[in-house]
Amino acid sequence: MFFFRDFTLFPGGQAGRLKLVLAERKKVFAAGAAALLVGLNWGGIYIWAVNAGHVVDVSLGGYYINPLLSVCLGMLILQERLGRSQAIAVVLALAGVAIITIEYGGQCRGWPSHWP
Repeated sequence: MFFFRDFTLFPGGQAGRLKLVLAERKKVFAAGAAALLVGLNWGGIYIWAVNAGHVVDVSLGGYYINPLLSVCLGMLILQERLGRSQAIAVVLALAGVAIITIEYGGQCRGWPSHWP
């Protein structure tokens, strides 16, 4: 792992930035917490859901709806503005989520705690 990190960071001149981040405890803690949450998501929830036959449920929630909510929150809270092509992309993504949800027959059950 360290070899891969060195291979990707040092040639790009990013080693200095890495050292700055590692020097601050809050940033190291935040990065560690983020890594733990991503690991729990993939190792716990996502893999379990796929093995339990809830592929559409977990995909809709984590990979389609969540990014759309992030865009909406960015627009509402951070007052970001979407360009024309970005707005078209969001509308197409919303249409895709609607189509998948309707074709799935309304059987999406949301959060994994509701699954049998």
